[in-house]
Amino acid sequence: MPSMQRAYDELKNDGFEIVAVDLMEEREKVQDLCG
Repeated sequence: MPSMQRAYDELKNDGFEIVAVDLMEEREKVQDLCG
C-alpha cells in the first residue's frame, strides 16, 4: 500500500497514525487484536 505509506511518511511527525482492518478476517480475531 504505497499511497498509505507515503501519507504516513509525510504526516507522522504531526501525530498521524493509520489503522487498517482486513474485512475478510473473522470478527473474533479482530476483536482479540484490539484487546
